Amino acid sequence: MKKEYLNVVPPSSNRGAQNTSESGLKACVDWLSSTFEIDITLTNVFELLGLDQGEFTELDHGKYGYKKQLIRGPIKVLYDGSDQMGIHVEMTGEGVRQYQMEKNIYLFMAKVMATGKITRLDLSIDDYDGLLNLSTIERKIRRGEVQSKFKNSTSIRKYDLKDGRTSGRTIYFGSSSSRIRFRIYDKKEEQERDDLEHWTRLELQAREERAQLLTRIMLENEVFLGDMIRSVVGRYIRFTVKGQGKNKSRWETAPFWTKFLNGVSQVKLTQEKPEQNIEKTEKWIYNQVSVSLSLLFKWYEGDIEKLMDIISHGKARTTNYHEQKLNYMG
Repeated sequence: MKKEYLNVVPPSSNRGAQNTSESGLKACVDWLSSTFEIDITLTNVFELLGLDQGEFTELDHGKYGYKKQLIRGPIKVLYDGSDQMGIHVEMTGEGVRQYQMEKNIYLFMAKVMATGKITRLDLSIDDYDGLLNLSTIERKIRRGEVQSKFKNSTSIRKYDLKDGRTSGRTIYFGSSSSRIRFRIYDKKEEQERDDLEHWTRLELQAREERAQLLTRIMLENEVFLGDMIRSVVGRYIRFTVKGQGKNKSRWETAPFWTKFLNGVSQVKLTQEKPEQNIEKTEKWIYNQVSVSLSLLFKWYEGDIEKLMDIISHGKARTTNYHEQKLNYMG
């Protein structure tokens, strides 16, 4: 099993919640899903988690196409799927917080990056100072005072049918199938926290390659988690003050948004085209692998079929990532 984990600087608090560089805002990892492919066993996964498999309850049903799962509250390990599905670990927000009581979530994420892949990562930032006001945000959206990479947003209200009281309001940017999505909602209203004057939560949800890239940025840079969340959000959304003309890029940024972003630089969540082509791969084979292949050919007494078996094994392990990589190498 690959052991070269990324360099990780654990947060000062192992609870996972971090302040940003500005008081009144707290950030945390709020969902983590990861997948380990066919070379990893259940024993390996629990070694990576650092948890005792005996503390988990085995169920005779799974989800997402897996037939079985092991659960310990909000932490789930799903297995016994098709040949290419491997093993899947899912932690809800509560699961992440539970895990953080015992282990370091960032170290686990680094291990995942070395041996598997992050398939979903949710990060949240809580505002207790009133910087994010849902009414103001909705008003900006209705007036068209938003510059964004998204084409539209959705606002949803929930009502209690017993008395008609609203029990929650959420504003979404991006669709449910988007690789990157944001939602802002009234956490105070949802949790019925009358003891708090203000509590708005902004959540960033990243999937697949966006989750992978975001995780790498998190692990390789010493930065407050909340500042990183704001830097990503700031790249996708900008609330403005309506100006002259139709070019929104010339409109001033709304003061509340400037204060919320607090000068953080924008993070780009797109990957550059790999600087690799088929000639470089071929050269690497000649320089690094040809001697080993020659020795094997000699050991197999010239049986080319043995070498073809090795190639067939590699073909069986090819994933979508490798196919996409090949498309770049022409």
